[in-house]
Amino acid sequence: MDFKEVAVKAALEAGKFILEKQKSMGKITSKGHADILTEADLGSEKIIVDLIKENFPKHSILSEEMGAEDNSSEYTWIIDPLDGTIFFSRGIPLFSVSIALKYKKEIILGVVYAPVTNELFTAEKGKGAQLNGKRISVSQKNFSESFIAVDYLPAEKQIKAAMNFVENSAKKAFFVRTFACEVLELAFVACGRFEANVTFMTKPWDVATGILFVEEAGGKVTNFEGNKFDIEKKELYLVASNGKIHEELLELI
Repeated sequence: MDFKEVAVKAALEAGKFILEKQKSMGKITSKGHADILTEADLGSEKIIVDLIKENFPKHSILSEEMGAEDNSSEYTWIIDPLDGTIFFSRGIPLFSVSIALKYKKEIILGVVYAPVTNELFTAEKGKGAQLNGKRISVSQKNFSESFIAVDYLPAEKQIKAAMNFVENSAKKAFFVRTFACEVLELAFVACGRFEANVTFMTKPWDVATGILFVEEAGGKVTNFEGNKFDIEKKELYLVASNGKIHEELLELI
């Protein structure tokens, strides 16, 4: 199997497992304020990691729960085995599996599976983005028509900055809301359901697939200064948009 085939197989199998676990949640462990770990996170991660190691044993892996396994490879798989764990734990159908592949410093493959809606988002560098096999693209809506999703880590600095942005942008945009499923939010920007996602501090596994999705769908992704987003930086602040409203977003941050 090639890279994409392995990623798709892993995402689908992990998604099926997650849906089964929702019927019997099992143990839920706190990882800190507003952060939990379920048996579904761990089981999904094992399914994905095992498939990757079986097919590409020399590749490196960075996954939310297990951390980094550095094999000094030019290829690194970046995994969020269950994005939206809090929603999952409360029976809210907004969660997904995310698998990205980085070659050197560039994301070249992204696969996201939302098991409840059976939606499979895929993208390969230079080949566009797809939803269930059909090409997707960002919307062409202007700021006053825009649905903007906002994310932040639950720390005082990020909360204050995010709420300030929400207050300012809500006066101009059609709809502004905070969520807790960044993987899907970025996929929704790519397919035109949202016009933007603004994130005040994030982790690589939350945005690796979304960066590629949005760019391959014709959108724009930068840091808060408007420069190219660098997933290898320690502090990750992200603006992803349809491109049309990008400069206005940056002015409001």
